Amino acid sequence: MVRGHTENLVHFCEILEIDVNARNEIERLPRHCASGILVVFVGENKRKYRVHLDAFRGASPFFEKETLQKSKDSHIQNITLTEKVDDPEAFEMFIQFAYIKNYIVPNKRALDQLFIHAKVYVLAERLECTDLKALAVKRATRYCLGSFDTASRYNGVIASLPRAISTIYSFTVDPNSGRPPGRKGGETEGSLVEYIIRDPFRLLLAKISSCHLAELKTKQDFLRIHSTRSDFATDLLLFLGSGEKMQVDKNGNMVYPFQFV
Repeated sequence: MVRGHTENLVHFCEILEIDVNARNEIERLPRHCASGILVVFVGENKRKYRVHLDAFRGASPFFEKETLQKSKDSHIQNITLTEKVDDPEAFEMFIQFAYIKNYIVPNKRALDQLFIHAKVYVLAERLECTDLKALAVKRATRYCLGSFDTASRYNGVIASLPRAISTIYSFTVDPNSGRPPGRKGGETEGSLVEYIIRDPFRLLLAKISSCHLAELKTKQDFLRIHSTRSDFATDLLLFLGSGEKMQVDKNGNMVYPFQFV
């Protein structure tokens, strides 16, 4: 919340779950508010959003390129986003990120958090926003980790996993499905070392599915997505039989149990 005139804005609210970098961005809100206006129409119904050009240009190379290509004479510019990944709810999370470098999922959507993080992730890919992609998968990882400790997180993961899987596996590209990430090959002189790069959100969904598979096997929506997405099914095989609960490192990134040769 802000008070005062636009040339002398003062921030005085407390926002939960916002880190130091986000709070610093909040203090710089007056800089964004002094820029021109960007009108964005999002989704099939073309929901309208009015935002500040500087905030969006700073957060997304996509918006920087799109707006610079348009007329520089107008104070207001328009962009329409109507691809399948252009989800209004995810876009509202992006708006938050553009201004404060974080986003908050409303309490009424608590059980759908994993699905929402997945939608944010694929939208961030579309908008070339690598920082938001990294944040979305980290938020999703933290949420999945909580499913081992609290009933609400467990219920949320079980309920939203099929939709999250469908979203991630439909709108991300990963040519290495079914292969563990990391380094393959010997260390001897002259040997070739192959580096296998995997989409982290795909592996997160496969791992958490393996951990809760006993429950998921009773859910028709999960069985349906498992039978129709062969790339997900092969990734799931990577984790079956490991007998390990999901683990993360000190930075909140998932730790893989794979052995490399």
